[in-house]
Amino acid sequence: MKRNLLIIMAMFLGTALFAQDLQLVDPTPLVTGDPELAEDNTIAVYWDVTNAGAETYNVRCRREVISLVDGARERFCWGPLCYDWGTEMSLGNGASLVTIESGASNSTFVGDYQHQGNPGTSVIRYCFYDNTNASVETCYEVTYCVDADAQNCAVSVEQISGVESQVQISPNPLNRQGTIQYTLPSGSQNGKLIIYNMVGEVMSETLLAKNEGNAVIDATALANGVYFYALVVNDQVLSTKKLVVSK
Repeated sequence: MKRNLLIIMAMFLGTALFAQDLQLVDPTPLVTGDPELAEDNTIAVYWDVTNAGAETYNVRCRREVISLVDGARERFCWGPLCYDWGTEMSLGNGASLVTIESGASNSTFVGDYQHQGNPGTSVIRYCFYDNTNASVETCYEVTYCVDADAQNCAVSVEQISGVESQVQISPNPLNRQGTIQYTLPSGSQNGKLIIYNMVGEVMSETLLAKNEGNAVIDATALANGVYFYALVVNDQVLSTKKLVVSK
């Protein structure tokens, strides 16, 4: 038992250390736009991704929608490509991988948000990770706020950050069966937990019938590896976390 605990602790420690290897240079937490100005129809963020580790990494980009205004759309550019609107992950082969050597940076990332005249606040999380070692990862959330009065954007950000929701799968690493412990925002409906693999394919969906409680998850059909699980409420992703399956 002690040996297993030490192994799990070492895995989490390794994840914490590797997470520092990829770093974002001056990421932008908030971008504002005016729905009445045509030139503001597309607002964007730009930043460099730096490899502060000792190894060379082949880096992919993944975006997670925390909330999205109806009628708005988003996309990202990474490496040689600007992906289609709504793409979840950059490609994981050939020239689509962005190689960043130790001490080097890459400046090809762009996050585009097109509100198309629809006011409101959307939140997108962008993650950068090594193609072969998911422990090497860093993520950052950006708030896109479109309002005729930019001062209202600070209030919108506080409202979104104040939404209380949480989800946790235990144990993690998961063997065959585990427990989902979750809390949904008050008054929410259609809660579910979605597990998807490294390329964004949905592996399972579990409906969450109450606003708070526990549910059983069965991983017997999942191969060993790294996955992600997302808490989805009213068709919006509120939280995304990493899941390791080890049998």
